[in-house]
Amino acid sequence: MLLTLLDRVVNQADMALQTLAENPADTDRENMWRTGINVFFETFGSHKAVTRAGQAARATSVEVAELWSTFMQKWIAYTAAVIDAERDRGAAPRTLPAHELATALNLMNERTLFASFAGEQPSVPEARVLDTLVHIWVTSIYGENR
Repeated sequence: MLLTLLDRVVNQADMALQTLAENPADTDRENMWRTGINVFFETFGSHKAVTRAGQAARATSVEVAELWSTFMQKWIAYTAAVIDAERDRGAAPRTLPAHELATALNLMNERTLFASFAGEQPSVPEARVLDTLVHIWVTSIYGENR
């Protein structure tokens, strides 16, 4: 039952992200990333019980772990492609490899969002988590090389 519910939630997020990818509405980089991250904030935040149960089940259910891994890899690949596109058009500097940066950012989102949704301590307050994540993404993608 959990696998079915989680599959629905994950596919809902994936379809919303796919719609954004096919119909980019914003050229402002901060708004572009905010809109993308908000897909996950809204989708998983609207299904907190399923999100928490799915997170917990990943350690014990091969099916849940595989479902989550499949979609995380897809979302990471998409993020890396957007980072590369931003670099190709000269909007972002070439710093870390795009796939590695995308992996770190998506894993950070996952942990940060789930901690906020569960009210863990410490966590970023749910009302501030989207702004916090957007700041980190934009700074990481568009910041200068060190």
